[in-house]
Amino acid sequence: MDSNIVLDVCFSFFIAFYVVMYYKGQLRRYLDKIFAILAIIISFIILFSKSNILTHIGHFLYITYLLVVTLFSKNTYILMLNIIMLAIIPFTKLYYGECIIAKKSNNITLLPAIEKMFIQLFNSPGLYEIMLLISLYKFYLNK
Repeated sequence: MDSNIVLDVCFSFFIAFYVVMYYKGQLRRYLDKIFAILAIIISFIILFSKSNILTHIGHFLYITYLLVVTLFSKNTYILMLNIIMLAIIPFTKLYYGECIIAKKSNNITLLPAIEKMFIQLFNSPGLYEIMLLISLYKFYLNK
């Protein structure tokens, strides 16, 4: 399967999820609304950007979003989506042999010295799995 199809499906679902959550009244906390706005912006950048730089910025924001949701969200629906996304990331990295969003941006870097620190952190073995376990635990506590 083409990696662009995977990106299109995942990030289209990302937008649809938050639109439905908004209309169902499930975004009660201010932080939930910030997550929704950020998720929709990230999705539009990754889906529709033809610029490698914008795609790279969207990629960085997506990683930041995943980490912030893992640490601060108490909304069970948002945590459930985070669990799904965190489960998909290692699978797609394994299947395609690389991060498909980084591939879409041609592995461009804006601030090489600063990003080198972050890339090492986010490419650490087990980081996404740890975030997945934290999200699962928080989801279980918030049911």
